[in-house]
Amino acid sequence: MTQVRPRRSIISRWLEPPPHLACGDQRRHFVLATWMYVFGGGLLGFFIPFDLLYTGYVHHAAAQAVALAAITIAYVIYRRRGDARVISWVSSGTVGILIVFLIATGNPYDAVFAWAAFFPAIPFFMLGAGWGLAAALAFVLGLGIALADMLARGVPGVTLVAIYNTLGATLGITAILYYYEHGRATAQRTMEEAANTDFLTGLVNRRHFQTVFELEAERARRHHRPLTLLLVDLDHFKAINDTHGHDVGDQVLRHAAQRMVDGTRRQDVAGRIGGEEFALLLPETAEAQGVAVAEKLRRTLDAQPVDGVRVTASIGVAEMRWGDDWTALFATADQRLYAAKAGGRNRVVGGEPARAEAGEPAPRAANVVDFSAAE
Repeated sequence: MTQVRPRRSIISRWLEPPPHLACGDQRRHFVLATWMYVFGGGLLGFFIPFDLLYTGYVHHAAAQAVALAAITIAYVIYRRRGDARVISWVSSGTVGILIVFLIATGNPYDAVFAWAAFFPAIPFFMLGAGWGLAAALAFVLGLGIALADMLARGVPGVTLVAIYNTLGATLGITAILYYYEHGRATAQRTMEEAANTDFLTGLVNRRHFQTVFELEAERARRHHRPLTLLLVDLDHFKAINDTHGHDVGDQVLRHAAQRMVDGTRRQDVAGRIGGEEFALLLPETAEAQGVAVAEKLRRTLDAQPVDGVRVTASIGVAEMRWGDDWTALFATADQRLYAAKAGGRNRVVGGEPARAEAGEPAPRAANVVDFSAAE
């Protein structure tokens, strides 16, 4: 019997983050940005006709319409490009300037000062604790200058007490929001590190490696840039564990992980995806370059014994083709890793025009144990 999928409403589809914004903190930011846009846009959509038809503040309605247009354009760009900085700074700056303008040109007897305390939530939620605090303090400074000018001009309803109350409430809410956002970000960062990191080597674990791959693959497809995967398997690791114990085996794993980190760029990602199996993701790197990186890593491991134990690795290299997902790219690299092991281990296998070959072993001292000699 064929199952019929329930139809999703237009609103639910619109609230669903696009693929490049669907992971981790990017998803959280998208949800916040979307609901704040809906809420803020709804408020502006209400007050524009309200000021035109009821209060008669045409200049307020015009300013609100400009703000709504600016935020809408920024939100559309954000959904398409995934750059959170655009929507974050445009919304924070636009709303901050708008509130100062409404207060400076409004009637204090209409309780327009109440909108000041509303602002700090926007930069803290959109920009985080550090930049949110900077934006909130800049807003308080600008508001203070505007209120001082109104007091100097003798605007009815503007008193020193009203200014102190307005600025004090805004600063108090700013302090509360900073404490909350800083604590939330710290706790989230700690939990994410624990959930995403391999405790022994400090590299990312398999689950997070796949998450990073999805983000990098989407970026590579969007900009038509190469992306290469290396699968690295330490040779004879079980024999090392059985002969020298798990402490030495752990040292070998940590040593191999550190060599991968040392031999790659800041944008590259190294992960431990199995017992003695590692993966390297190389953005902006074609397969031939990936083979060169793999060969350098192979030589480095071979040249640096750990506690007198020779460490070698077999490496499979594959570049993402159009339409490849994680499963397809991993399968290609895994096949080449298997070919490297079947061909004698301690070698790199990539696709054409690269060819599988084992380099010359590095010279070793006489007291280095070589498990490959047992084959």
